[in-house]
Amino acid sequence: MEYKSLFEYLNRAAGSELGTRVNQSAKRAGVKYRTQHVDTPMYKGEVMVYPTGFLDSYFGKTTKDWKNTDELPF
Repeated sequence: MEYKSLFEYLNRAAGSELGTRVNQSAKRAGVKYRTQHVDTPMYKGEVMVYPTGFLDSYFGKTTKDWKNTDELPF
């Protein structure tokens, strides 16, 4: 499963307000997210990374509801 930060996904800085909304939505949906260390001239620290399927669903790039694919059907 591919994970991306909001910066990688949107190709721009998302800002803390949007980041908070995405994180709260991920928590409510039970999405397993991770952290990733970033070291750039503009930012150094940890960022959240989310499954691209969840981000597609959140930002309306798909008509399917996102489901956690880590869960097996049996």
